[in-house]
Amino acid sequence: MISGLFETHINVSDLDRSVTFYRDVLGLKTGRREKDRRVAFLWMGGWGQSMLGLWEKPPEQVVPQHYAFRSTVEEVLD
Repeated sequence: MISGLFETHINVSDLDRSVTFYRDVLGLKTGRREKDRRVAFLWMGGWGQSMLGLWEKPPEQVVPQHYAFRSTVEEVLD
């Protein structure tokens, strides 16, 4: 039985900018960062809850993907 989503990974064209957005704007917590591989893993909802992997790729390998976060209206407007 599936009880939730543990992790998802997306390709980004600028890893530093993407980490800043997900960490500073959306409030995810940095879990691990591997600069030599140009990848970062961030936690949603605290360590061990749900992970977002960001992989830096050339722009032609970054395509639109769908994923959704759960939040309250108050958190979004804050």
